[in-house]
Amino acid sequence: MNISPESVELLIHDISVQGEGIGRSSDGRVVFVPECYPGDRVRVQITGSRGRAAVGVCSEMLELSKDRVESVCTVTVCDGCGLRGIQHDLQLQLKAKRVLDAFKRLGGVDASSVFGGIHCAGEPWYYRHRVRLHSEWSGKQYNFGYRARGSHQLVSLSRCPVLWPELEKGTVGLCDGLKDLPASLRITTVALAYSRRDGRLVAQIQSEAAVTLWDPHLDNLLNMGLAGVDVVGRDGRRMRGKVRLRYDHAYADAFDLCFEPGMFTQACPAVSDLLVSAVQSHARPETGACIVEYHAGIGTFSLPMARLGAHVTAIEINKAASVLLASNARNAGLDISAVCVSDHQALSYLENASVVVMDPPRSGAALLVQAIPTSKVHRVVMVSCDPATLARDGRQLISSGFQLASLDAYDMFAQTLHVESVAVFER
Repeated sequence: MNISPESVELLIHDISVQGEGIGRSSDGRVVFVPECYPGDRVRVQITGSRGRAAVGVCSEMLELSKDRVESVCTVTVCDGCGLRGIQHDLQLQLKAKRVLDAFKRLGGVDASSVFGGIHCAGEPWYYRHRVRLHSEWSGKQYNFGYRARGSHQLVSLSRCPVLWPELEKGTVGLCDGLKDLPASLRITTVALAYSRRDGRLVAQIQSEAAVTLWDPHLDNLLNMGLAGVDVVGRDGRRMRGKVRLRYDHAYADAFDLCFEPGMFTQACPAVSDLLVSAVQSHARPETGACIVEYHAGIGTFSLPMARLGAHVTAIEINKAASVLLASNARNAGLDISAVCVSDHQALSYLENASVVVMDPPRSGAALLVQAIPTSKVHRVVMVSCDPATLARDGRQLISSGFQLASLDAYDMFAQTLHVESVAVFER
């Protein structure tokens, strides 16, 4: 006996952090539906459950949301740009809501009274200066691209309109050039970055092969539109050409921020400038404060703060990034103490700090926020790419005597569900 799957009619009212539309059935159940947006009225076949909620697929679109737009990108299976089908204004509203909801649900605080809104700069397409692609051997050639939604299936790259046009063109060309390399090179990922200041494209190729196998191919890589390439194999690395680039930033006339492919830099330089201004405003470096910056990278925040008079200790766990930070500071004539230590060792530097600035990875800064309350630090400026871990870490500070003084969101990743935030805690 065949049992027909359950069908329900829904009005989608929100989007989950995984990019699914959220509706509520007539019996009160929350239902998650992929590829649907707020304002869509849909008929849904229930296919499973997730905790107390149901999961389904859209079987019939009854009414399209008024906020739907025709996307510049027509690739529907890619997991990257989950908001590409709706107006940018609604994207901003959804991201701001996500930040506030995280603080209320996970941070235990209503942040609406100190929320400064969500800020954006530049265009919502063609804004990224770097990209990382996965690689897969098909049996005949390499394919490069992103992962499909909810799977490890590779979506081959033919174009990607969130990348700077120069980066998009260079990336597509490089993928075409790399596809016929031998399977024995065992390519896993390719990271590319473009600098408009230098007019150059560089790449880092991750490989599971012995690096010596790459020696016959290195010079040819520079004929594929690259100014420099860094190949990281299982037993070492090889470099050819000019691998180092200058980041595009608002203070470029005053100093350079040099980086290499594979290193962390803010994806959208225009929004990065907004972040730098916000961090300077909140850290108040012009007072000569003793600022310790954690997860300092190449010095994106450290150098501007030092220029305004702060005594900056910049801590970074990645040795190569720390070396570049020290070089960037030295070339700018700035006295910054660049320190490369483990997360546990970094805690000792709280001793002389009055202000802490941090930009931790997506996993957050649990060790640090546990240690700060016993120090003399009176202000914490947290930059985060994940509202959930930011709210969780904020809750730790608030429970230890700090107050949330301000909170702002930044549209670093337009068309996607990701959002950058800056939160300030004081005591």
